[in-house]
Amino acid sequence: MTFKLAIISAISLLIVATSCINNDPYPVTYPTMGTVTDITNYTINSDSYGIIIPKNPNIISAKDADSIGQRIFANIYFHKENEKENASAKEVDIFELFKVLTKNANDLRVDKSEDINNFGDNTIQIIPPETGSYISEEHLNLEFYINGENTKIPHRISLVLTEDTKLDDEGLLNVELKHNSYNDGESERFWGIASFTLSSIPECSDPKFTGFKISYKSFYNIKKELTILKPSNKKCTVRRMESSEEIDHRHALLSCELQ
Repeated sequence: MTFKLAIISAISLLIVATSCINNDPYPVTYPTMGTVTDITNYTINSDSYGIIIPKNPNIISAKDADSIGQRIFANIYFHKENEKENASAKEVDIFELFKVLTKNANDLRVDKSEDINNFGDNTIQIIPPETGSYISEEHLNLEFYINGENTKIPHRISLVLTEDTKLDDEGLLNVELKHNSYNDGESERFWGIASFTLSSIPECSDPKFTGFKISYKSFYNIKKELTILKPSNKKCTVRRMESSEEIDHRHALLSCELQ
């Protein structure tokens, strides 16, 4: 167990122990992805629960996520449990918040000035749709692991559209996920999430579009493809984490700068 993970685990145990001493049940929290939609009254459009209103909005600016359109990953507590599914806007407390890498895809069919080699050829391991990668209303969301070492070196994560990018007979769009570590070491494994705007990918507005076929170089330099389908029902656009324990576990791995 790393020193950082040990500290986080100790803090978590202290919180639980304090709750037990005070006979207060530890609050049930829910992980969700979402988009910051208002920075005056601070609202977030959660992929899982619709509009949520954080009662502790300072955490958003503290994490430098206070810009409209910024994607976030948060662990939230509902003030009224029955509002979780029914209310049009839900008041929540944010227990943890991560600023998600939010960016456009790079379309080399349009931008001829960018050399594909600039995107790098380092390995990246996509976590499959069953656990964390999916298409939401306005984004392709990819959860991944990368190898790194120096937390001050920003790693570049890019979704690249090349001359070969086109819809196939099944409506799937061929794209490439690229990772540039900028010569960072590989002694540590980091976790991250990237959200790519669908508006930056012209084919996503085509009625024939059904999803993505993503090519990438996984760990051990193995070439892989992952298919992520567009959900047929908007209610399917939710992150698939099942418990708050998972976000706590991944917290210790989220220590690498991304761009």
